Amino acid sequence: MFSGNYNQIKNLFYKRFFVTRVSKNLYNKINVYKIFYKTVQR
Repeated sequence: MFSGNYNQIKNLFYKRFFVTRVSKNLYNKINVYKIFYKTVQR
């Protein structure tokens, strides 16, 4: 029972970690594009 719960928790942790990493990368890219767009507009 404990090992099953551990595997579920591990999978959830890896999924959450992966999603947060991808979303952070996207967020950083969007911020870079926004800054670039603002500098181009001036």
